[in-house]
Amino acid sequence: MRAHPSKRRSSDEDSHASGKDASEGTSTEEDASDEGPSSDEGASDTDASASDTGSSSDDATATRGDTRPGRRVPMTATASAALAALDAPPPGARGGIFDRRWLELAAKTHDPHMGAENLGPSLYALARFVKPKTVLEIGAGYTSLFLLQALRDNDEELAYLRREKRADREAGDVPGKAGQKPMAGMPPDAAWFDAAETRRLLSSPSVLHCVDDLSHAFCTAREIKKAAERLGIARHLEMYDGDAWAGAPPACRPGAQGADAALRGSPERKRAKRTKSRESCSRVSSELGVCGPVDMLWVDFGVGHRLDAFLRLYWPSVKPGGFVVVHSTVTNRATRAWLERVRRGEFAWLDERETGDTDEKKRERDPDRSEAPSARSSRGSVSRDEVHHVSFLEPHKRYQNAFTVLQKRPNGWGEPVYTDEA
Repeated sequence: MRAHPSKRRSSDEDSHASGKDASEGTSTEEDASDEGPSSDEGASDTDASASDTGSSSDDATATRGDTRPGRRVPMTATASAALAALDAPPPGARGGIFDRRWLELAAKTHDPHMGAENLGPSLYALARFVKPKTVLEIGAGYTSLFLLQALRDNDEELAYLRREKRADREAGDVPGKAGQKPMAGMPPDAAWFDAAETRRLLSSPSVLHCVDDLSHAFCTAREIKKAAERLGIARHLEMYDGDAWAGAPPACRPGAQGADAALRGSPERKRAKRTKSRESCSRVSSELGVCGPVDMLWVDFGVGHRLDAFLRLYWPSVKPGGFVVVHSTVTNRATRAWLERVRRGEFAWLDERETGDTDEKKRERDPDRSEAPSARSSRGSVSRDEVHHVSFLEPHKRYQNAFTVLQKRPNGWGEPVYTDEA
């Protein structure tokens, strides 16, 4: 009879148990994996020494090929862990949002009027896949919890891969120590993980910056911090009570001094001065050393026809290769007009950022503003960022039913190529 792995803990318990190891990514771990497999909170989701504790005779023993009736011997800890690993979900499917208690707590921040019932899981999946270290959210609410949990789960997944797979090593990196553990089905010398990128992602805990002035009639932002604390993910949260049109918080700017100089004397800068939290790098970011442009910008407030002006203000705060996600872009006229221009390759926020000219000045100098961007850019010497985009629509809804994803791709930036195939 096959031994059964010990009862799986809930994701909430896993989250609390493994939070210290995952979020304190700045410390260097001793590699227990060199001496043998080590258990991870929720990785195999079983106690490797279950057979030693003897919690039950059925769980602690198994028949070992002996046909004599009643002949049973204790299962070793290694065999027990191996069998449990067969039942364990992959690391990417061990997230907190799959826990019933998590969903019940998050539901208290949901407002049907916001239309975010499917946005939360969508943003969670996107953040889990592209692994942003820093996210800036404009308009806090239900989706904030999904982003926070994604950042927490990313940190835990990477800590597990370092601990169990030595994903932060290349062969020969550490004299006298082995490189990555071989991946099943791959040649023994094939390094499955990018060690340098793994180390970068583990260098500090991930952070979600939320900006909200709490003015919306259906605002649930006030409940976010309390819910995050109950869910054990508040450590990754930095909240700003302020006007989004004052620009990104200093913690998310390419350089606080440079960004402040660009805004000096403007109404936006005056508003920023009234908000103490914007005067210096935030507490979380300054302590963890994660100041600077973000990997993802989530725009979840009613910017409407002013999207170009908004993106002009925030585009410098997005890293090369970073993503900008904008809510409700497809089926309302205000943002649909903006989206159609994007689909034609007209990125007005980039054109105006190049020279700093106002719309009026540009029209005076170039009355034919309807011509294609390629024709206009051919007359100038400044190269623009390339922008990739895709939009998603919930076909059964009329309101709050879509989002658009932009990717910032400056000249010279591109994804690496690792293999010839696969």
